[in-house]
Amino acid sequence: MWSRLRTRMIVVFLISLAAMLVGGSIGEQLTFREKRYYYYPEEEEMTALFLSRYAREMTQIRAAKRNERLNSLEQTGRMRLRVLDQEGNPLYRSVHASKRRENIHTLLFQMKRQSDDLNTSGGVRNLTFVYPFYLDQQPVYLVADWIGSGKPVDQGNPLMSFCSAILSFWLVFHLLTKGKLRQIAAMSRGVREIAQGRWETRVPETGDDELGILGRHINEMARKLKESREKEKRLDAQRNELITSISHDLRTPLTSIIGYLLWMRDHPDMSEAEVRRYAGIGLSKAQSMKRLIEDLFDYAKWTHHQAPIRKTRLFFNRLIEQLAEETIPLAEREQMSIRLDLCEDPLELDGDPDLLVRMLENVFHNALHHGSRPGEIVVSTAREGDTAVLKVTNMADPLPKERLSRLFDLFVTGEQSRLRGSGVGLAIVRMIAEMHGGNVTATQDRGMLMIRFRLPLLHQ
Repeated sequence: MWSRLRTRMIVVFLISLAAMLVGGSIGEQLTFREKRYYYYPEEEEMTALFLSRYAREMTQIRAAKRNERLNSLEQTGRMRLRVLDQEGNPLYRSVHASKRRENIHTLLFQMKRQSDDLNTSGGVRNLTFVYPFYLDQQPVYLVADWIGSGKPVDQGNPLMSFCSAILSFWLVFHLLTKGKLRQIAAMSRGVREIAQGRWETRVPETGDDELGILGRHINEMARKLKESREKEKRLDAQRNELITSISHDLRTPLTSIIGYLLWMRDHPDMSEAEVRRYAGIGLSKAQSMKRLIEDLFDYAKWTHHQAPIRKTRLFFNRLIEQLAEETIPLAEREQMSIRLDLCEDPLELDGDPDLLVRMLENVFHNALHHGSRPGEIVVSTAREGDTAVLKVTNMADPLPKERLSRLFDLFVTGEQSRLRGSGVGLAIVRMIAEMHGGNVTATQDRGMLMIRFRLPLLHQ
């Protein structure tokens, strides 16, 4: 997959490269100075390209036209042309050519010497070239005086051009990458602060390229680390509370049992009725301890996912009806009544019957133990989309908001003293609901406490 950051870097590099070329050109323009260069042909070039062709033309035209032709060649070729006989006398010439008699040997010697030292930057120089040929069956010489043609050329300082190009590249590259480099530096500082334990630190998430995605991932990591740390603190607090609560809940009935046993030992003359009464109280306390230990064992087992869930197809309303009928005798002893308000839909679930019964038992017993007496427990169900909703409502003492929000935590009960409950039952209720993909919440309005379950229905 083509990287957005790579694409951006390529674009930045190309822009910087263009700026370097422009900057180098500007630097060269600022240091321009004019210099003239001159072109001088060599002997072979002049005789092969020009004089041989001119001589051939002279042999092909009439004598009356030869001066006129030389004049036209002088204008186009920037040369002064003349035809000399063997004595050096001019036979034909262009308008600016010399009229004097010339020494052929001197002209040949001059042409030989000038060909050994040609320079294009030495200023204007006049060169002489001699080309022998036959004209009208007589040996003659075509002589051409070449006047150097200067051409102005602007030349800059290469060092200034190079420095200007490098500076332009650096400035443009710096300006275009400054934002990303600042973002990388901010991310580096943020990661360092997160590593030092400041989980609330956030790094910039600017852009939709890889750096922006990396920033979002770092912030998500910091958020999860913060949540993990807070969860760890809560677990530490719950662990300390667990130790204190277990010590309290086990020591209280155990103290009572020891007290009754010591009383029975120290009073051997007790009547049979007293012995049965004290033994019954001790047995009740021992059963409470056993139930608490079983609850703790189940909670620990389900917390670490060691207990398998044996799900099967069941009807939630029928399960509620059966359990409510079994709870009615206990409710009557507690001066409570149970009223069912179930929907017509049987609410088919895919769940573990044993676990769901355990969940409902704990909720009903919590309502019986902590509800106002005399009172009524209203159990209602409804279907909301693909979810089964169960509400268990009863009148109870008002609960503080903080305790109500933590009602399903371990060792939290509706009563401050916890004399009427261990605080494990409702924690098991929430765990069973979550094991079935649902949830449970508690609300209270004008003393009416409502525990609300939401469980997913079986898909047809």
